[in-house]
Parts: sequence; structure tokens; C-alpha cells
Amino acid sequence: MRHPRAIRRLFGGLLLRTRPPGRITPRPHPRWRHALALAAACALAHGPLAAQEAASSTGTPPDIKASDPLMAFIKEMEHMHGGRTLCFGPGMSLAQVRDNVIHYLAATGHRGDATAEMVARTLWQLFPCPFTPYRKELRLATREQIEGVWLYPESSHKLRYGPTVARVSPYGDGQRPVRCEVIGLYAGGEHRVLVTMDAKPCQVRTAADMEAQRRLYPPVVAWHLADRGRLVVTRADVPDHVEEWDTYVVTEPFTWDGVAFERGDLLAYLRRARDNEVGASVQFRHLKRLP
Repeated sequence: MRHPRAIRRLFGGLLLRTRPPGRITPRPHPRWRHALALAAACALAHGPLAAQEAASSTGTPPDIKASDPLMAFIKEMEHMHGGRTLCFGPGMSLAQVRDNVIHYLAATGHRGDATAEMVARTLWQLFPCPFTPYRKELRLATREQIEGVWLYPESSHKLRYGPTVARVSPYGDGQRPVRCEVIGLYAGGEHRVLVTMDAKPCQVRTAADMEAQRRLYPPVVAWHLADRGRLVVTRADVPDHVEEWDTYVVTEPFTWDGVAFERGDLLAYLRRARDNEVGASVQFRHLKRLP
């Protein structure tokens, strides 16, 4: 699923009030798999009341008849993935989450064919960790806005994974904190990453400081923009490497969990990786351009 501007306008301020597992798959309870699909379809066509009536007409168990199957599925997804790949955010009720799911499905052309997988993908699309990208301060980034050398500030590393994920970094065993992470996204598609995990402060302060690495090591990693905002990384040294980031540029400053996001910063959500084909974001980046 992509992030059309019309859909962002549709939600307005509702989503502004909204933090990797192994293989990621939606697993609706078999007792109400059919009820969920029917209830979601009716909700898209007629609203929540019709969804509840549809559930009552499917012969589902009493505990499901008396409730909303779509809401029940959202609760199960929150139980399974909340704080890991789903973050609804402070102040957002499950009823608001449900309404946003219904509106998003309708806006993307699914008014009567919603399935459990569609609902799961929609939840992951709208509510990644640490916060939803559907907010007025963000726009999908263009190639010109992405090209450059970027620092992932150490103060932002706490947002890399959801709050219940044990890993602290994507490197090694995941338990050693990163002290310095610089990413070069050069014109022509060259992709460079410099990472240090020792106690020394970051030594890279300008884009020119990356030139020594470029001279020493031949390029094996490349990037391109497959679609507006979808940054795809390929590796010559890793067969079948899968890495795709939805990338946004900050157009208005804002703060989240003590981290300041300034105009021109990049925010990226890792939407596709090995064993993840459902669009769940399994890693977050906050990048600041180096001079």
C-alpha cells in the first residue's frame, strides 16, 4: 500500500493522536475468519451497526455475535504485535483505529471485498512504530530530497524499534548500541553506511568525512527510488537481499518522545525485508543531513 496525498487529507488530524518479530503474518482466529471478512465488507458499505448485524447472521459463536468481529481482530493484532510493529499512539482509542481502517480501505477501493489480510496490512500501513507517518508535518520524499549524506542521531536510536522489542540495533547480536551511524545516499545510486559501536563519539561531522571510506572500499550497495518515497536497497555481496524503506521528509518541525524532528530531516520505515511481505515496518530511521 502506498501513501497518496488524498488519503492523508482524508484522515486530517485524527491520526495525529497516535511506538521485529521474526516472520510477520496476520493470523485471524479461525472461529471468526469468515465473520471478519463479512463484517468488514458491511462496515465499509453501511457502517459499524451493519457490521455487528452481519456478524450475528453468520452463525458465529455467541461471544463473537455479541461483539464486532472487526474490532475483535484489531484487538488480537494489538495483542500480537502491539509495541513491536504496531503503535496506535497515546490518546487513540480502538474505535478510532477501527474507523481509520474502514476509511483507508474505502479510499483504496476496497468497499466490499475486505479480507483479514487486507485489514492486517492496513493496520501495519497506518500505525507503524514509533508513530504514524500520516501526519501533516510529513510528505513522501523525492529523489532530490533523499540524495546526500545523513547522520542517524544517537538520541533518536531509542525509536529504531518498538518499545517492547529487545533489540537495540540491527548489527551483530542486536544488543550492542550503535554510537555512530552515517548513511550516504549518493546521486547515481551509490549507497554507503558507516557504523561504529565503540565508546568514542561519532567522528563523522561532514559529508566530506565519508570520502575516505569511498576511496578505500569499492561500492557493493546501491539504492534507487522505485516509487515516490519507496527507497529500494540492493546488494551485490548478498544474494536475494530484500530492503525497502518508505521515506518521508519533514516539512514542519515537531517533537516525539523528546526527539526533535526538524524541517528537511528524513524519516524512514523499513516496510519490506526478508520474511516480511505484509508491509509491517520492522525498523525506523531518523536522518539529519550532514553539511
